[in-house]
Amino acid sequence: MTANHRLAITAKAPGERSTVTIDGHDISRALTGLTLSIGVGQIPTATLDLLLIDATQFQDAEARILIPEATRETLLALGWTEPDDTTTSPAP
Repeated sequence: MTANHRLAITAKAPGERSTVTIDGHDISRALTGLTLSIGVGQIPTATLDLLLIDATQFQDAEARILIPEATRETLLALGWTEPDDTTTSPAP
């Protein structure tokens, strides 16, 4: 996924968490890291390391998917469109 967004990194005092915002959305709680590359004459590139769970071995189960608010904010800031809950089947 590649798109230009407004990125702000605010460094805090030593021992305090810094904040990272994309297009005004604070995504700090959803990050495990960030790599910033800045080349002369180029638009800076930020590679985000998100706090995600590997669910590749979870098969053939009906499940209710809950996305933590910090992750939701991050995805929305990156252009994700939230699915319409009315199209999913209700949990038994």
